[in-house]
Amino acid sequence: MADLDTEPISYLDPYLPLFPLPVRLSSLVILGIWLYGINLRIFHDMNLDTATLLSYPTSPNHRSVFRLAAILSLILGISTATFWTVTGLGDVDLAQYYLVLPNITLLLILLLVFVLPNRILWPKQIWPTGRTRLRHTLLRIGIGGLAPEGSGRFGDILLADALTSYARPITEIYLSFRLLFTSADLPITAKGKVNREVHPWFLLLLFSWPFLIRMRQCHIANQPANLLKYATSIAVLAMSMIYSQDPSDPWAAWGLPVAAVVNTCYSFYWDVAHDWDLNLFFMEEYPRPSYPIGLRQRLLFSTWKYYAIIALDLVLRFMWTVRFLAPHFNGTEHGIFVVEVLEIVRRFLWTFFRVEAEQLRKLKEPSDTTEMEEQHMID
Repeated sequence: MADLDTEPISYLDPYLPLFPLPVRLSSLVILGIWLYGINLRIFHDMNLDTATLLSYPTSPNHRSVFRLAAILSLILGISTATFWTVTGLGDVDLAQYYLVLPNITLLLILLLVFVLPNRILWPKQIWPTGRTRLRHTLLRIGIGGLAPEGSGRFGDILLADALTSYARPITEIYLSFRLLFTSADLPITAKGKVNREVHPWFLLLLFSWPFLIRMRQCHIANQPANLLKYATSIAVLAMSMIYSQDPSDPWAAWGLPVAAVVNTCYSFYWDVAHDWDLNLFFMEEYPRPSYPIGLRQRLLFSTWKYYAIIALDLVLRFMWTVRFLAPHFNGTEHGIFVVEVLEIVRRFLWTFFRVEAEQLRKLKEPSDTTEMEEQHMID
């Protein structure tokens, strides 16, 4: 892959010196924590037994998650305000010089979330104890491990799926820390973007890592069809690498969008039919089932929410394809950031129906005469 660092910069994305890569990465981590807290709050309000589903001794506390997110938001806010002050709100040279500040902030946030134990933090009572379990779970699934049934397997799957939504930010964290520990300047391409093409094959492996985790978990759980879904994601990444090396290659030029469309369609089908147990693709009764069309007999949310999130999931899934068909989204720093945020939001919405489906699987199936009015619904 060509190294673009030596080309003259013809244009600098004005978004870059104001919101450098480490600031955006910190924002994505904190956004995920806020959204996880919202998930927990709504599950709590619905009286869903998340403790049993996740094999926790007690249900995860949304208040402690919100408290952690608020602390991290404050740290990022102070750091970013300081960065803007010393760089004069966008001076390119000063932004490069003081880039160490947001990089150190990103490192601190990651340490607080994933590494530092409660015993060395102060005051201890404000830090969620669930971080210890998170750390142990990450160590287990990091090599594709999967807990036994009834011992946290569902939590392993949820966390590994969340990592797939952070696949691109994970590669960008590597780029950011590479700059921090080598004291190099932020590499900028001739188009004024962050150069994400350094060490391309290592970045491909790093990008593929969350999908490889899920593939191994699917192999352990004997789920070949689900494994194939993640394999199609890696096929997209591989075709993207080939295309970036030689855009004139006709096989890559056609293969990349085709692979992206296949992956998107298969992933959307799997979301609806298998992760959420909805019958959109399997109409059991024709022409009118006894439950809302395309859904299922038992629902814990209002009917319109299923249709809305199905539609959103389809649109956001196709952001994969849009990246290749609409250069604007992949051609600017703010476009890339928008795509990353939307994928995290999609995962947040996906989690509601995934946890609901798992809960219903563990409950006795309702009888055929059960009326929709008798279901517990959230309006």
